[in-house]
Amino acid sequence: MDIFNEQEDDLLTRRLKYQILEKKGKLFYNIADHYTQGEDHEYQRHFLKGHKKAITAMEWAKDNKSLFTASKDCCLIQWDLEAQKKILFKGEKHNRAIEGHWDEPLCMATNGKYLVSGGKDRVVRIWDIHNQKQIQTFMGHRDSITAIHFDRENDQFYTVSNDRSLKVWNIREMAYMDSHYGHQSDILGLDTYS
Repeated sequence: MDIFNEQEDDLLTRRLKYQILEKKGKLFYNIADHYTQGEDHEYQRHFLKGHKKAITAMEWAKDNKSLFTASKDCCLIQWDLEAQKKILFKGEKHNRAIEGHWDEPLCMATNGKYLVSGGKDRVVRIWDIHNQKQIQTFMGHRDSITAIHFDRENDQFYTVSNDRSLKVWNIREMAYMDSHYGHQSDILGLDTYS
């Protein structure tokens, strides 16, 4: 028996096993050791205070320089990570008279110009990021809004809800577009492709 053929067979067998595991999503690569910062390989941690209750949603800004968070205190906060400052989008529990969420926000999405948020108050709210003002609200869902996502072109965004519907909205026209039904129970997540 030829020893070189055995080594080639082992190499081929190992490669095929890797391909199968990779297709199934069960192949893991250890990459953390390749990413280090500074001499001591420790990342700096900063703790910023802002919300009074638990955080319910988080969204990175398109420029990766700021972060948006939502909380059970009905407020949204834009965190400027470089300056370590916060900008508050005020809300208040059970107070429908104010501009902002009057029940817990559960989800949000941003396209760089606008922040869209939704939650238990069943209202889709559009915020101008640069002016920190709410510029539009949309009604239509009959239960808590659980996820929001922009499409690739940032012209439309989608919302899903515990009312088992998906709604399509146009951000440029600030208009409702369409509703889709068919789910048999609550919709908890959403993502878009192309």
